[in-house]
Amino acid sequence: MSQQPGKGIYLWKVDKIEGGDPVKIAAILNDLQMERVDVKVAESYHTYKIPYSTWGRNVKPEWLKKFREHFLGEVWGWSFLYGYSPAAEGKRAASEANELELDGYGMDVEGTFERQPNAVDRVKQLMDAFKADAPDIPVTWVSWPLYKSPYTGGSWHNIEVAKKGMEYSRYGSPMVYWPNSGPYWVKFWLENCLKQWSDLITDKPIIPIGRSYNGSGGIAKAEDISYFGKLVRDKGLFGESFWALRYALEKPELKEAIKVLNPWEIELPPISIPVPAWRNEITIWARTMGYAGPFPILED
Repeated sequence: MSQQPGKGIYLWKVDKIEGGDPVKIAAILNDLQMERVDVKVAESYHTYKIPYSTWGRNVKPEWLKKFREHFLGEVWGWSFLYGYSPAAEGKRAASEANELELDGYGMDVEGTFERQPNAVDRVKQLMDAFKADAPDIPVTWVSWPLYKSPYTGGSWHNIEVAKKGMEYSRYGSPMVYWPNSGPYWVKFWLENCLKQWSDLITDKPIIPIGRSYNGSGGIAKAEDISYFGKLVRDKGLFGESFWALRYALEKPELKEAIKVLNPWEIELPPISIPVPAWRNEITIWARTMGYAGPFPILED
């Protein structure tokens, strides 16, 4: 296993890309110069099977064997976790990691898990169970980009849940899905994310996940992906990921923007950051919080 996660991308439903053909999917990832792919292998304490599909188990051992024969990078798995039965969820994740001989594992913990009673203790149960059965598999903790409002400082998410998860994890993977388009917002959300994770949660390496999809109040654009990649490299981070492969392939310009982010040491040309016209581009996030301004301006 390498010590440099580098550039990765998430693969959710295998059958949605090239009909699930492992050789063709590997070729796509190699063309994108991916050093890592993160594939969903579990949902709660169950092996992940694609719903409403005849495909069945998302990542089958025989499929992965063929895929590895052609893909040049690492294969990581991930679970979406609810916290209902945390020890069982941890054991399932470990079982998948061991059976598939994965290079690493992502624990995706979001709102449902956070809302469970004694959520911090449930994180401990989850990770103790995983580490008991898969002690040598590196873990990345996948969760929110921001735990406090960058506008008011008010609490958005449970910091203690993330802190406990990071005690067991080698990396943190915040989902930096900037809500508005433009380099200004990419920088605003990534820099606030890194500051909050550093100040409140962990000093371990961060592998942020960028946006390559439309939704959740934002639109994926090639210039934003390029600038995200530049910032990640300029800040000396440990790697990056994108959510998700299926969506990146829908627009040629997004695919190309991700492709040219390799090699990891690439120097990209500077991109100017125009400050948005506030009356027209006030963020959906701020409005949701009932906050009208003023807004902090980041230095270029």
